[in-house]
Amino acid sequence: MEHSFLIKVRAIIIHEGKLFAVKHKKADTFFALPGGHMEHGEQPRECLEREILEEMNIKPQVGRMLYTNIFEQRGQHCLEFFFEILNSEDYAGIDKPSGSHADEIVEVRWLDKNSDAGLMPKMFWEDFKNDKVFSGDIKYVKS
Repeated sequence: MEHSFLIKVRAIIIHEGKLFAVKHKKADTFFALPGGHMEHGEQPRECLEREILEEMNIKPQVGRMLYTNIFEQRGQHCLEFFFEILNSEDYAGIDKPSGSHADEIVEVRWLDKNSDAGLMPKMFWEDFKNDKVFSGDIKYVKS
């Protein structure tokens, strides 16, 4: 049996206490942080810059890595890196994607701590609601 590995990157965009999230498919019951898959030879920060620029048409200023996440999805072993975005104010007015790959996202939403949007991964969502996203070392999530 052949095993498949996938590496993804995610952007943590928080502005005025709200978290920027996206939904990839209408049938999804959850939102996720924006980002995407790394391409061969790409570094995580480069990938995140490319993905966010392609989807939102705004170049992110990538800060610290804050989380890693490991999970299984459709037979693939996935590893995600989550980075803070330092220029969150540049995304404040976004209510729909506008980049060259905007069709990969069906909805964007600014979530507050009381939202019931079902953000994944759940541990990150709990940290956001409890003001713990930027506290301490890199956090490991296994979802």
